[in-house]
Amino acid sequence: MLNKETASIRRKLYEMLNFVAIPTIKFIADDSHLYLQRMNRLFEIADYGDGSDRGS
Repeated sequence: MLNKETASIRRKLYEMLNFVAIPTIKFIADDSHLYLQRMNRLFEIADYGDGSDRGS
């Protein structure tokens, strides 16, 4: 979606920055939040267990 607008974004930046050369822009998906969630879950399991032995 954003990659479709790169030409427009570059043009606006070019104008805003007083016609300084603007490099090519490429947007990439950021899935680091998924990695962070997985790591947090692993730390919870390491600290408290996975819950399978609770309530016994």
